[in-house]
Amino acid sequence: MGKTKMVLWKGFLLCGGLALFASLVLGNPTCEQLSDPVYGGCEQYSNDGYKPTTEERAAHFAYFLTLLYLPVIFGAVNGYKAQHLTYNE
Repeated sequence: MGKTKMVLWKGFLLCGGLALFASLVLGNPTCEQLSDPVYGGCEQYSNDGYKPTTEERAAHFAYFLTLLYLPVIFGAVNGYKAQHLTYNE
């Protein structure tokens, strides 16, 4: 079961990193009207600069981690079963 644990651990780290990124970019406003097309800057934001709370970021992190990690778990379990179980025919 050592290989399965390694797959689960690497999958957890990858999914955790992606979920962390998704929760950190939550609420960053998009620019609706540029002030200067050459040098950048923004005159008006589309969502008025919404800033999420810590609870919202934690909830989105948990949501994305669950969403991304469940297929890793199912894949690791199916791989373990296919490798270690023999079927009598």
